[in-house]
Amino acid sequence: MTKIWITRPTVDALRFCKEFEAAQLPLLLAPTLYSLLDVEFLDLDPQLFLKAPSVGAFVATSRNGVRALSQMKDLEKFSHLPFFTVGKATGELARSFGFEDIRVGPGRAEELLPLICEYDRSNDDGDPKRILNLRGDEQAFQLKAALETELPSMNNQFEDVLCYRMKEAKELSKKLFNELKNKEIRAVVLMSPRTARVYGSLMKFYDFKQVVAQIQHFCLSEAVADVLRGELVDLVCGLDLPAIEVSSFPSQSHMIDCIKKTYSD
Repeated sequence: MTKIWITRPTVDALRFCKEFEAAQLPLLLAPTLYSLLDVEFLDLDPQLFLKAPSVGAFVATSRNGVRALSQMKDLEKFSHLPFFTVGKATGELARSFGFEDIRVGPGRAEELLPLICEYDRSNDDGDPKRILNLRGDEQAFQLKAALETELPSMNNQFEDVLCYRMKEAKELSKKLFNELKNKEIRAVVLMSPRTARVYGSLMKFYDFKQVVAQIQHFCLSEAVADVLRGELVDLVCGLDLPAIEVSSFPSQSHMIDCIKKTYSD
């Protein structure tokens, strides 16, 4: 059976598969799941919400930021605060945890800048409020630095909160190894530059040059594709790079459209 490898963490991979199966591709591709990055949520310091100035809003550039916050006790005390989310899916998740004022960005972290800059960061007494950016251990875009450059008055009011980290896969499962070796996997979905880096590293470790040469790669963005190309240059040793397609927009639905279009042509 022809298979497509979904490299996302389990929760996101299952969500991807649900939408993927509904897309009705012209070619039957059976999803195989094996995460290259698994999320580890970190405990949030209660003092973060007690110190002055008070918390006035949250920002999440991924669903994991929302999930990390959802594990906090007494979350309902803050559910009335504005929540800036990178896109619709992240916003829907925040709403599912009880947040009422969801301010959805167009889909990229840098596109949240205008929304946050327009936000009134003063409370009823005119005192400043903090905005908490719920981030992971790696950021493709440095939102805090960009905001403080764009709006110097944001200094000391926009706080990066490390609330999760991603653990990289160090090896392949026996099942996935055999699927690759037997050339059952014909496509791979890569949703972040870090995932592309881990993928390339593992393909080099297992010396899968001939395997990778026949795989169709789907990348969420040009940033992901650039990392992948850099990794695969070393693997293929001067040969042509494997096929790489890039989603027209960095979202799950656009990625699935990219896959469908590729196999429809």
